[in-house]
Amino acid sequence: MARKNAAKHSMLAVLQTKYHQGHGNSKREAKAAHNGVSPYIHGEGTYNSYRQQVARYGDWLTANHPGTNYNTAGQYVQEYIDTMRGEGMSAWTQQLARSAIGKALGVSPTSLAQTDIRHAADIKRGRSSTTHSAAAAAKYSDDMQICECIGVRHGKEAGQVTPDNCHWQGGHIASVSLIGKGGRPRDAVVLPGRGRDILEARCAAASHGGTHLVGKMTGCNVHAARARYAARCYDKAIAEGHMSGKTYAPQDGSGREYDTGALDFVNEQLGHGAGRYDVAVYNYLSYGGEID
Repeated sequence: MARKNAAKHSMLAVLQTKYHQGHGNSKREAKAAHNGVSPYIHGEGTYNSYRQQVARYGDWLTANHPGTNYNTAGQYVQEYIDTMRGEGMSAWTQQLARSAIGKALGVSPTSLAQTDIRHAADIKRGRSSTTHSAAAAAKYSDDMQICECIGVRHGKEAGQVTPDNCHWQGGHIASVSLIGKGGRPRDAVVLPGRGRDILEARCAAASHGGTHLVGKMTGCNVHAARARYAARCYDKAIAEGHMSGKTYAPQDGSGREYDTGALDFVNEQLGHGAGRYDVAVYNYLSYGGEID
């Protein structure tokens, strides 16, 4: 007797295997060994997001195409994406679902379905200032200023900042060592300004090298601070000549162009791989929100 939700259970099992194979291992090395695309899942956040999307697709298959198995699950992805579009799901959500299903089925996502074009305005996570986040930013103003000068991904990453992880040069903190998404280490450049001044003052006042220099920032829009950091890093890259002479033009109708060398510099500071220009532009440089 066929198992109910057979396709769903099989796809989730594949995702789990790919996460176990990729977690803790270098995504860059995996991409180099597999023609630029890692077949694994390296980050816990990505794994959880993909599991959620695949589970939803599996439930949709059971309701709309009962009897579908793992081998035939790819036939209905376009119909599913069209359903998402009809329900008002953003291009970003459509593409996330397609990527998750493609990973579970071991095929290129673009071979499964066409989605709407992803515009910067569609990206919602952490993108708008609310009364709650504005009030939180005011309460934790100094901590948020530090976040804006070092580009941390979220509050937990900010909690790694200690005197031992701060590297001084020429009388100022020049970089901070962080462990980012997927366990990847990076030395993020520290940008000058009020945030650096606060960070240096806290370093000087710390009782020992393991003192946490950034507190818990409940309700703060840390992503907005990271986006501002990215924009300043792009300006720094242009000013210091980190340019390739080649351009990247996002498909968002804006007509803007970005130097790929400068984008690679931004991605390096954010802890992203080289060449991920869409991530730097759509998630950070196109950001229009406020942090206070």
